Amino acid sequence: MSKEKFEFHKKEVSAEELEAFRQEIAAYAEEDGKTENKAHFAWLRDKGEQFKPEDLTTEDFLFWKKVKEETIKYENFKKYRLWLKSLEKAGKKESPTRHGFFSLAGNIGNGIIWKREAEEIKKRKK
Repeated sequence: MSKEKFEFHKKEVSAEELEAFRQEIAAYAEEDGKTENKAHFAWLRDKGEQFKPEDLTTEDFLFWKKVKEETIKYENFKKYRLWLKSLEKAGKKESPTRHGFFSLAGNIGNGIIWKREAEEIKKRKK
């Protein structure tokens, strides 16, 4: 997944926004009881590196923000959270929170890229 297509390097992020993002990612990892392990953010890195939330960059933050905007736009985030709550109420012990959320985010991120690429192809064909 090429984040360069989003031209994130042209945007500025405050230190407060970046820190809030890192805390949010840490909270997702903690929900799944994985705080002692390095959280796996394969959807953020082409090579699927493992790193801690404090290693997340401004570019990662902007990508995550775009993913969340698209997720909320299509209401997938709300549906996903409702699904998680229904699992908890049903007494499911295995929590898919972190893995499931990042899978969803990755799929939406890929969808953004595919949509843009499809639009570019249509423009070239005209």
